[in-house]
Amino acid sequence: MGRPPSDLDDYLDWQERLESYKASGLEVDVFCLQEGVSRSTFYRWVDRLKDGVPKSMVAEEAARERAEWIRQLYDIEDRTHNCSVDARRELRACEANPVLDKIEAYLTELAPRALPKSSLPQEVLDADSFVRSPPQQAVYASRGVE
Repeated sequence: MGRPPSDLDDYLDWQERLESYKASGLEVDVFCLQEGVSRSTFYRWVDRLKDGVPKSMVAEEAARERAEWIRQLYDIEDRTHNCSVDARRELRACEANPVLDKIEAYLTELAPRALPKSSLPQEVLDADSFVRSPPQQAVYASRGVE
């Protein structure tokens, strides 16, 4: 039976441990004893991290984070169904706007990397100005009243 696959937290933990080892000046055996790990585990992580944390693992974690933002927005919307217009507006302002700010920051960061003929940069700007314009905020805040 093999060991379970490592996740991003394991990689980040071991990256920190190896930096701590380098700064400590300790012999490998002493460091491993202090950390409660075997030499083989230590060297396995040295080998795994020789090129840093795998980019695919970082990208996967980032994708999970973006999916979580969307889930948060759906959760906020679910909680607004039985609210008055004012309560809905306040809930969205307090809870949805910070999530929308994260999405906006991500899309703004992504836009310069879009392919030259891609319409993504303009679509990002259009979507942002549409969602954040006062008339659209009023529609968003009052939607579902009927």
